[in-house]
Amino acid sequence: MGDRQFSELAARAERRLQAMLEADAAGLDALLHDDLIYIHSSGNIDGKQSHIASVAEKTVVYEAFSPSNVRFVGVDGSTVLRTGSVRIAVVVRGSPKALHVAFIEVWTNAGGREWRMISWQSTSLPA
Repeated sequence: MGDRQFSELAARAERRLQAMLEADAAGLDALLHDDLIYIHSSGNIDGKQSHIASVAEKTVVYEAFSPSNVRFVGVDGSTVLRTGSVRIAVVVRGSPKALHVAFIEVWTNAGGREWRMISWQSTSLPA
């Protein structure tokens, strides 16, 4: 994996965050793999459709993301891990939350398709 692929993935990851901030269901649909497994720091697990629905229906309203210590690890030509930490300002069912989490994302372009995120898992960090 070269810098060009990592730059492309960084741009797609940024577009995903922007789509979450804008509650953009179509934008998320284009960036997420159909077999998405999204594990929240709370332990809740979403698939692609339930994750998009929670954002689009504003059950979960993302207000800000501040990622740090982000790095990419190329596993092979079709799989890349993105890790780091992020501070998230979010409103869940009307309740504001300030989260600080470590995360790992898995991106794939299996079959030569565009890169899509197939997994996210986050773990709470001390504030």
